[in-house]
Amino acid sequence: MTEYSIYNDIPEGVFNNFMKMEKIAVDTELHGLTMNRDQICLVQLCDQEEQVCLVRPKQDEGYSRLKALMENKEVLKVFHFALTDVAFFRTSLNIEVTALSIVVGYFIIRHFLFVIRDSHELRE
Repeated sequence: MTEYSIYNDIPEGVFNNFMKMEKIAVDTELHGLTMNRDQICLVQLCDQEEQVCLVRPKQDEGYSRLKALMENKEVLKVFHFALTDVAFFRTSLNIEVTALSIVVGYFIIRHFLFVIRDSHELRE
């Protein structure tokens, strides 16, 4: 099992690598789902080289590299479900995420692609 450290901001070396990437995967964990009250408690980042970074942003300690990465238009941010994540970046961290892509789960995509077929089985 791999152990990961949790940082208050992206370490400088990791940040420099992420800024050179074409795309990165992003996911968040939230304290709750109430906008303007609940906060992002963890941001998970991973690049094509499988470099992983966990960030627990704290208002009083700053997270300037996380903000710079999320607002960088040259790096595509790939989210599983961006609607909530992007909204919480804005309301809890004052970060305007740019260049984003939403990846919806396999079963949801399959449902929308094959709703007109008679069979929806995975065995096909």
